[in-house]
Amino acid sequence: MPVALVLALSAVELTQALPSAANAWSWLSLTEPAAILDRIDGAGLHLAEPARFAMRGASWTQNTFAVDGVDVTDPLRGGMPLFDPDLALFERIDVVAARAPVPQGTAGVALALVPRDPSADWRASLAAAATGGGLQASVPGGGAPAVARFGSLLDTTLVVAGPIGKRLGLLVAARGATQERFEREDAAGLDARVLSGTAELVYRLDEGQSLRVLAAGQALRRPFAGRALFFEGGREEGVRVYRGRTIEELINPVPPMIRIFMA
Repeated sequence: MPVALVLALSAVELTQALPSAANAWSWLSLTEPAAILDRIDGAGLHLAEPARFAMRGASWTQNTFAVDGVDVTDPLRGGMPLFDPDLALFERIDVVAARAPVPQGTAGVALALVPRDPSADWRASLAAAATGGGLQASVPGGGAPAVARFGSLLDTTLVVAGPIGKRLGLLVAARGATQERFEREDAAGLDARVLSGTAELVYRLDEGQSLRVLAAGQALRRPFAGRALFFEGGREEGVRVYRGRTIEELINPVPPMIRIFMA
C-alpha cells in the first residue's frame, strides 16, 4: 500500500507567503485543516515549548519526530521532540498521518524535518527578531488582562553554507534566543532560552545520491510544564541534547545523549 504523504511544507515558500510564529507547529496549523493544536502560537511567545498536536483521530502522545532520518522523539514524554527545531536549517517538513510505512511503528503523526543541501557557492544569512514590553498593547480600564504577553524577546539565527571541494559541501547553522513572558495567573516572569548549533557535511556521489554526516547540539531552558504543582521552585526545566548521525549509524544506531534538569 503506498504511503500517504499528507503534507510537504516548503520552508522557503512558507516563510515568504504565510504569517507564522516561525516554528513547525504554527506552519502545521496554517496549512493542514485537519491539524488540532493545543494553542494559537504567537510570534515566539512560547519559545522552546513545542505544541501538542493531533491529526485524523490519533493521540498527540503517538507522534514521532525525525531530523534527516534520525529519531528525535522525547523518550520520556512521548509525542514531543527533544529539541526546538531551527527552521533556518531545513528545506522542508514532511508530515505523514495516514497509511504510514511499517518502520514508522506508531499510529500518530510522523513529522520529518529535511535539512537543506549546501549551496553551490558560499552564502551566509543572518536573521534577527526582537521586541520589548514597550511594544505591548496596554490593558483598557476594567478589561481582562491578556492570557499571556511578552516581556521581551531576542532571537537570532546564522546560517553559512558552501562547497569545500568538487563533491563535498558544508552547512553550519547556529541560533541563540532568549525570552521573558508574563501570564495572567502568574505575576512573576517566565524565562526561556535556546542555544543551538548544527553542522552537516554532504558528499555527493552521483546524481541524486549523497553521503551525509550530521552533528547537532542544543541547550534549552523553558518554563516547567507542571509548575502549577509547585508553590516554590520547580518553575523551570532544562534540556541538553547532543546528537550525531553517520553512515555507520545506519547499521549500529546510537541513542541521543539527553540531560534534563529542573531549577
